[in-house]
Amino acid sequence: CLHALPADLLPTARECLSDDPRPSYIEDPAREFGLRLGAYNITFTVNHHVLTVTGVTPFGDGQKKEI
Repeated sequence: CLHALPADLLPTARECLSDDPRPSYIEDPAREFGLRLGAYNITFTVNHHVLTVTGVTPFGDGQKKEI
């Protein structure tokens, strides 16, 4: 899903997501989290320390870009 981001944002997105940006007190594998990066919202889940990006949405669009 990160391929929907412009190439110049990919390294920053990977670095931010590798730090597991969700609140440390939440351990719900079914919960979807969001991270704003530039003009995009990156949604993701975390299950057993594995982060999975579930979508990339440009702000103002309201639609997830499917890859």
